[in-house]
Amino acid sequence: MTKRGDKIVVNKIQRIILLSGAMIQIIMLLFPPFIAHMESYNLNMGYSFIFEASPESTVNVPLLALQATVVAFITGVLYFAYQKKSP
Repeated sequence: MTKRGDKIVVNKIQRIILLSGAMIQIIMLLFPPFIAHMESYNLNMGYSFIFEASPESTVNVPLLALQATVVAFITGVLYFAYQKKSP
């Protein structure tokens, strides 16, 4: 990312990294991890399409938030790692 006047310029590799990170985030939201709350324990139900989940399961929000944070962090690190240095 370089600045030219008032515009921010993103190179091709950075654009691919950002689009890939966004697509992974969307897929994670469409297929989140589910958990079922039993009497004395929580049962991991795996991953499923968001609109086809079983009625007794709920989205495992802490795990989904952790996954989203890790993907955002890795996307950010790669984005800045492929930043071209301005002369």
